[in-house]
Amino acid sequence: MDSIHVFLGTSLLVFLAIVSIMVTYRTFMDPPNEFERINQTHFLQILLGSILLFLIILSTLSILIGQGSTASILSEHHFLITQNIELIAIILIGNIITLLLGKKSATLFFLISSMIIALLPTSRYEMIVLPLIAGPISSSLALILPGRIGSLKSGLLSGLITGLLFLGMELSVKDPTVFTLQTEAIAVIATTLLFPMLENVAMPLLEKSLGLLSEASLTELLDLNHPLLREFSKKAPGSFFHSLAVAQIAEAAALSIGENTKLARVSAYFHDIGKMDKPQYFIENQSTFNRHELLTPRMSSLILIDHVRKGIEIGKKYDLPEIIISAIPEHHGTRVMQYFLRKSRDGANSPADFPSESDFRYPGPKPQNKITAILMMADAIEATGRAVKIQDASPARAISVIDETLMEIQKDGQLDECPLTISEIATLKEVFVRTLLQTQHKRIAYPGAKTTGIAPSWKPKDAS
Repeated sequence: MDSIHVFLGTSLLVFLAIVSIMVTYRTFMDPPNEFERINQTHFLQILLGSILLFLIILSTLSILIGQGSTASILSEHHFLITQNIELIAIILIGNIITLLLGKKSATLFFLISSMIIALLPTSRYEMIVLPLIAGPISSSLALILPGRIGSLKSGLLSGLITGLLFLGMELSVKDPTVFTLQTEAIAVIATTLLFPMLENVAMPLLEKSLGLLSEASLTELLDLNHPLLREFSKKAPGSFFHSLAVAQIAEAAALSIGENTKLARVSAYFHDIGKMDKPQYFIENQSTFNRHELLTPRMSSLILIDHVRKGIEIGKKYDLPEIIISAIPEHHGTRVMQYFLRKSRDGANSPADFPSESDFRYPGPKPQNKITAILMMADAIEATGRAVKIQDASPARAISVIDETLMEIQKDGQLDECPLTISEIATLKEVFVRTLLQTQHKRIAYPGAKTTGIAPSWKPKDAS
């Protein structure tokens, strides 16, 4: 019997170690995900904070277990309890790091944690190895199973992994006692419950305090009942529906080149929130009278440019993530308001009155990432499509319009600071053509319908 349980324990440990090595190898082969790129500026803060938290947990355990063993309580089993708590703490903290900074950063934390444990005078050799086996597997589960229900599942599976590791350790040395099995069962339950609790409490606090972004926060911002979006829809309904149309185009475009579709859609939802301040000055919110007819081109441009500043201000007021707020100025970049520039030049009486192009440019910056670049193109294409009534155009004309719009953006150097490749731009163009034709399609003219919006006088034959 002794040889059987030793074989089973050793086999279990070897199997989990192989899985961990494969996961770690894949971690360093995969490119960084969008959250790893977005939150990387806070890498040191999060990593050092996590290490400090782990040291506090170790110190607290040392005090509590030390007091317990002095009183002859848990003297036999305090090592097992301590090891379980240490490993659970490492896994839970590592999972949070994974969700914010990616698996590479989490793997670094697991390595540092093992080194810290190795320096403890009371540590055992297994606790140096266990975090390096359980950690990478658990962090992968945290990414594979996102969301509230997913955090419960990944917490349960992470708990089972820790339980199996300790069980394997026990089997490889001796028959596990009833106390060992009970302790592992409690550890599994604790991990299952603690991970979703920690994710739903710690993550929002970290996101708000450091301006971080996660999959959960993006999902919340997708809700059209968000207070800011509700206010946007009431104050500037035309701009709001334009944002919804841009969101659909941007989401399809992001999907085509492997970017985060949620981030593209959320960025599009909030990109024009600054128009709430003076909605009547934007054509999509006007019914008949155009207020710009009473203004000089320069004054019109100043009012329109100011919606960027106002949008950033509103975004900060509502605690939007920094990456979403950055899409407000970046989707305009430093583009020129051609209509008002031409109008101003046409009205110039002398060379001295001839306006400078810089007076009619948005302040920037240019798009710094692929999502804001997609948003700039989607926004321009959606607006141009409505202006030229793309639904009445032939596919060839639609392609021509989109080509001209994208060429103008590229020639103006608006995509120079983002990492989009030529092949990706070509892919995006195909998606823009398809999506624009689908969203701005023709409608059947109903018999007797009038452009005034009055109901037709005709009735179906079977109507009474």
